Amino acid sequence: MTRLIKLVLIKALEFTLLALWLLGSIGCGVANSQRYSFDVTDSTFESLVLKADVPVLVMFYKPTCSHCQAMLQPVEDLARDMSDVLKVARLSLKENPETTLTYGVFGVPTFIIFSGGAIVSRTSGEMPEANLYEWVRDSLHASHD
Repeated sequence: MTRLIKLVLIKALEFTLLALWLLGSIGCGVANSQRYSFDVTDSTFESLVLKADVPVLVMFYKPTCSHCQAMLQPVEDLARDMSDVLKVARLSLKENPETTLTYGVFGVPTFIIFSGGAIVSRTSGEMPEANLYEWVRDSLHASHD
């Protein structure tokens, strides 16, 4: 029984830390707690995404989604590694229904790349980090053709 209680407490702590990170209260384990991605809302979406001077990858997510949780670190790594050509934003479906409905996002995680105010590419679901990088590179390359 004691082992079960410890497991429950550990899982509760993990969930709390994830919730705090999603709310932007703490770093995400990146060196120096520096975050390369940023959060957007219904009210900031146009100025931070649609009017951005570089392409923006937006990860639409739900804080309680295990597939979204699994993609958080790969997305943060991508934001760091491709910061010279791409910005990476996160938008919570729960708090931002207007943008979610505008872009027809119903499943999570959903990834949409915007450039010049238009959708360049879109995909959904958990994927290996290498596939995420490949999709982004291919999408950015196709948008320049």
